[in-house]
Amino acid sequence: MKTIRHQWVFNLKWKPDGSVEQFKARLVARGDRKRPGVNCTETYAPTASLMSLRLVLAIAVLKNWQVASFDVSGPYLYIPVNETILVKQLVTFRPGLRGKVLCLKKALYGMRQVGRCWWKFLSGILARMGFIATEVNHSLYIFRNEEMIITIWIQVDDSVVASNLADALSSFKDMLCAELNIKWLGVVQQIVGLECSIGESEVTIAQW
Repeated sequence: MKTIRHQWVFNLKWKPDGSVEQFKARLVARGDRKRPGVNCTETYAPTASLMSLRLVLAIAVLKNWQVASFDVSGPYLYIPVNETILVKQLVTFRPGLRGKVLCLKKALYGMRQVGRCWWKFLSGILARMGFIATEVNHSLYIFRNEEMIITIWIQVDDSVVASNLADALSSFKDMLCAELNIKWLGVVQQIVGLECSIGESEVTIAQW
């Protein structure tokens, strides 16, 4: 069985105004060395559209709903690996173990199938909470009962959630924090590189 190479990837996270928000470093697997259908199977994962984001925000403003945003820290690292995947060891990771390789227990960024695995993993969590994916967009989820409705827009690890009840958002936050390490950002000010401004009767989305 062949081992997968790895590499460090350095990146910058930008604010909508063009300034640097965060310096990022990540160890990734060289998934580009794997061939779909040979080394890995299904890789498709749905992504939320900007049109559906505009729809969620417009409905929230129209109906005077509560809106918040959150992101998941290291989402792909939560996913259990159900197959044997060997990765070459970091040179300085375990001195004295030259010739040994690592067997992944959780997914690693760079794997071709990791996006689909994350989508299925997160969908399972939301399903247990009672959310249902919409037919037109499988990254847009809705929970509804006689008193409340909650809508979640998800783009990998960035999300916007809207509800007719403030208490519903608080309860959702607590349930999700019990499952994942999330950063609750509160009022939507920026999402996927877009700057958002939500007023009493309008919402403005801009990219500088």
